[in-house]
Amino acid sequence: MRKNGNQFAIDERQEALILQAFQRKSQTETTTKNDNQSQTENDTVGVLVAMLQRELDAKTRQLEEKDRQLTAKDHQIDELTATVKTQAQSINAAHQTELAGKLIEGKQLIGVGADPAEPEQPQKKKWLFWKR
Repeated sequence: MRKNGNQFAIDERQEALILQAFQRKSQTETTTKNDNQSQTENDTVGVLVAMLQRELDAKTRQLEEKDRQLTAKDHQIDELTATVKTQAQSINAAHQTELAGKLIEGKQLIGVGADPAEPEQPQKKKWLFWKR
């Protein structure tokens, strides 16, 4: 180094060495900061992954429970459908029986023992004029 008044003069080689020393120190600090930051990020990511895994497990259990409930409801629907079908058939049979009974009553009211092949003839009215 040379002193030039109150200043020091350095050549290019010395300048490069000084810059390298500052860059190494800067790189070391940056590497340390990056390592600390990476460790913190890894810890945070690990915690987040654990939380998400617990949440996923809870949701999976909920879905399994819902599937069991839906299966039970499907079974109930099948049973109710069979019951409704049986009741509908019973009601239909009762209506048919009632209708058949009404038809039989109607035939009896029209003519007891009447031969269905013989048409019914209207009764002849007798006019008795001489009774006056």
